[in-house]
Amino acid sequence: MSRIKLVFFGILFLSLINVYGQKGVLSGVVVDESTKDKIPFASVAIFNSGSENPEGGTITDDAGNFTVKNISSGNYTIEVSFIGYNKSSLENISITRESNKVSLGEIILTPSNVKLDVVEVTAMQK
Repeated sequence: MSRIKLVFFGILFLSLINVYGQKGVLSGVVVDESTKDKIPFASVAIFNSGSENPEGGTITDDAGNFTVKNISSGNYTIEVSFIGYNKSSLENISITRESNKVSLGEIILTPSNVKLDVVEVTAMQK
């Protein structure tokens, strides 16, 4: 009888670990607004909602795609940035046990319009 209880509780314990131990996966692709080209090596940062410290992140691959694995259940803000573009923020991204694979689809980055001052280069001959 005690052996049956031990097996039963062992199976119960393993099933609880599986249910509560599930982590989420977040994926998407980063795209230039004007050219529709995919942006390689853009930064993707994941923040707990209301936090200023990133929980994790990644960079896009050479085709502009990204995947972040092992995300705990919760609400997140996703920030995507790349040099020469305005930062894009997606808020209230929810990872739950029921929906632990979230695809953000295309994340559009708009080119930044920063003008630099004119620089004059001169040379002198000796």
